[in-house]
Amino acid sequence: MNLRSFDLNLLTVFDALFETRSVTRASTQLNVAQPALSHALKRLRLALHDELFIRTAQGMVPTPRAKLLAGPVREALHSLEVAIDGGKAFDPAAHTQRFEIVMNNWAALTLATPLAAACRAEAPGIVLDIRPVGRQNIGDLLDRGGLDFAVTNTPLAGRFMATELAQDSYVVVARRGHPAGAEPVISAASLAAFPHLVLSSTGEDDSFLDGWLSVGGLERQIGMRAPLLSAPSVLRQTDMVAVLSRRAATEFCATADLALIELPFVTPALRHWITWHRRSDPDPARRWLCQRLSALAEREAVAF
Repeated sequence: MNLRSFDLNLLTVFDALFETRSVTRASTQLNVAQPALSHALKRLRLALHDELFIRTAQGMVPTPRAKLLAGPVREALHSLEVAIDGGKAFDPAAHTQRFEIVMNNWAALTLATPLAAACRAEAPGIVLDIRPVGRQNIGDLLDRGGLDFAVTNTPLAGRFMATELAQDSYVVVARRGHPAGAEPVISAASLAAFPHLVLSSTGEDDSFLDGWLSVGGLERQIGMRAPLLSAPSVLRQTDMVAVLSRRAATEFCATADLALIELPFVTPALRHWITWHRRSDPDPARRWLCQRLSALAEREAVAF
């Protein structure tokens, strides 16, 4: 293809379609009329000799050729944006941008509120769109530009960059006055005797507890599996106990009638990472937000 004859504005149309999977949403994102965007898509298909996006009940599904193009196109567009804006000094107070961030439960409990306060005070034009990790494909979202940062228990490598934000440990939580909390440190017998609430939405691996109990010939009883947000209510009204991160436990104990009980051994470290795409690293706005998240995590660790 002769690049001189190719309308580079069509790349922004391709990028918006790949991100939104919808002509309607892409036209809104680009602030153009829907017929104009449909015409641009037709020109793209002719220029690249590929359908690029197939209309289905689930939206505009990209073809294999479109999937191959998506990363390089997004990277090229971002590089141009950085190059054009690179000469400007970054001013958080004057900057306007929406950041989409996936956060695990630890980050949602620990960082979301102070990050919102920091942005409100220092960068009121920044809007935060924070979502749970769930079953989302983090790598795919970062590739497509549908995500700026992910705070998770494991980092992504290769085309992504990551830095460790914090480490946490595990503790036991039960209702205040629970027999298992008669002593500051729970006994192995109590860990085996009382039913456990296993938290299914945290992404935390508590299987180390089963290995530790098995050494003494004991076994954990699973009373219920449920999402993290159900923990305060379930624990407060039953004799179940739950093993979860110290930070989440402290938050729940401060707002519900629950007690934190120490485990009788040193638990594995629960590590939290922030990950972003390598192509976005030069962006001063993203760097600023990443630095604010790191500083808030460090401050939280000191205070905690």
